[in-house]
Order: sequence, then structure tokens, then C-alpha cells
Amino acid sequence: MWCASLISLDAYIRCAETLRFELAADGDGTRLTLIDELPASAAARNAAGWDSCLDRLQGREPAGDAWRSRFDVYSASFGPTLGAQEGPPAGYKGD
Repeated sequence: MWCASLISLDAYIRCAETLRFELAADGDGTRLTLIDELPASAAARNAAGWDSCLDRLQGREPAGDAWRSRFDVYSASFGPTLGAQEGPPAGYKGD
């Protein structure tokens, strides 16, 4: 049963967004499941940002323009279903 292997569950609520982190045993390691509940218009922005964060966790430094190119791909993918996507937050200066 999956519930029996759950190690940890944590959730953070910030403005209109809820971040949930689940850690579960996975063979000899641990699986991280991240759930980001947010307004539909922020989906591409946050997906591109999480890609950069996860790259860094794996020891890879994203290119300076990585966020923008990822945002463009996610916007094109999400837009037809979720509607117009918000760009970077105010003051954003790149990865």
C-alpha cells in the first residue's frame, strides 16, 4: 500500500498558491513529489521556474535565458486549455 511507504508530507500556503511536498520510500532512495496548486494563469511561469530549481538540485546550472525559453514552451502548451499565461514576476532579472 502506497500510504504505508509515505515518509513525510508538508504543505505551504502562500497567497493564492499551495505547495505540497511528499517524500516516500522508493527502492534504495526517496521519491520527492511536488504539487503546486496555483491560479491557472501562473502555470507556465511556475513550471518554468520549477524546472530551473530542479536543475540546480541535480547540480546543473541553467543557462541565463533558460526560464524564458521554458516559459514560451509551457505557455504554448498550457494556453489552449488554461488561457493566457502571466509572464515573469515584477523585478525578475533571469535565472
